[in-house]
Amino acid sequence: MVLKIGDFSSKVNIPVKTLRYYDEIGILKPNLVDKFTGYRYYDDDNLLDVQTIKLLKSLGFSLKEIKEYFDALNSDGGGVSEILERKSDEILETLEELEKRYDMINALKRKMRGKVLKLERLYR
Repeated sequence: MVLKIGDFSSKVNIPVKTLRYYDEIGILKPNLVDKFTGYRYYDDDNLLDVQTIKLLKSLGFSLKEIKEYFDALNSDGGGVSEILERKSDEILETLEELEKRYDMINALKRKMRGKVLKLERLYR
């Protein structure tokens, strides 16, 4: 099944403008572009690509990283593991930083709680 860009846009819930941009930057090429009209047509393979794009975006991939992912996938596929590993390391690093912040906030809360208790005792 081949869909015009507007129909494809509705089906995948991505604005036409975004689909054109994805084509421009090379992460989602239409199945067919009419030489005379410039109309873009999308097929079932494009649907799978959109699902992958949405998944990668939900995992925190930037458009640049998504392009790298598709480039690796379309070459020999060997670089895909490396890209996923790099993102995994980045997420782990972010998680560790968030844990440090969380611990610092809890320490600050305990410290403030102690000060409040001292003030309450003072005014009793």
